[in-house]
Amino acid sequence: MTDIDQSKVPAHHQQWLETMIQAGINGDLGLMRGKKTATGEYRSILVIKQQTEEDEIELLPLGHFAEDNPFELYDPPVLPTA
Repeated sequence: MTDIDQSKVPAHHQQWLETMIQAGINGDLGLMRGKKTATGEYRSILVIKQQTEEDEIELLPLGHFAEDNPFELYDPPVLPTA
C-alpha cells in the first residue's frame, strides 16, 4: 500500500472534483457511453450537463470509469496517520 500525498494531486484535478461535486448537487452530473478517440473503444464517461447561451444542452466529459475492477487496477492508498 502507498501513502496518499495530496501535494502531488494536480490543482486542476482538485478544481474538476469541486466542479463535479457542485454539478452533483445541482443535478447536472450524468453518465453516458462514448467512443475513446485514440482507441475506438467504448467507455462509460462521467459528464456535466450545461446549458449554452443558445439554450442548448451540451455534455462536458470529465473522465471515464475503469472497464476492469478498479480494486485490481490500482494500489489502494493508505491514509496518513496523525
